Amino acid sequence: MIVVRKVRFSIFLLLCMNFVGGCKNKDFNLTLENEKLSMDYYTVDSDYDFKNAIEDGYVVYTHSGIENEDRIEEFYQKYLDNKDGVLTIVKYTVEGDPMVIQYVYKDNVLMVYEDYTRDSYGSNGEVTVKSIKTIELEVDDTGHISIIEKCL
Repeated sequence: MIVVRKVRFSIFLLLCMNFVGGCKNKDFNLTLENEKLSMDYYTVDSDYDFKNAIEDGYVVYTHSGIENEDRIEEFYQKYLDNKDGVLTIVKYTVEGDPMVIQYVYKDNVLMVYEDYTRDSYGSNGEVTVKSIKTIELEVDDTGHISIIEKCL
């Protein structure tokens, strides 16, 4: 049981490193003004109660699996159809702190918000935003779907 948790945590850390270091906003170049404007699209309030995340349609990674996984495909289809959409993913640290990754596709711009402000051990207290060129879906060996980001 402990080994499985360590493996899951290691995989999660690798994914997080990809999110943090994967895209560098080469062409997006957020100015302070643009960053403030783009933060208007981030929809998770700082006082949001994550007990409601599943009912609110967020994709939630739990120890027993993934809830609302179909929302990933729905968002991807909207993206392919060039329709505005939002996908919110909630993952939890080993300590139980929520981490939020939100994909927003609006006006042909694909943005990713990474919110680790509730992570008491690893947070820098900020929500970061980056623009990515495109996304693809990938299915792992267990049949779970994940989003693969392609940088600008």
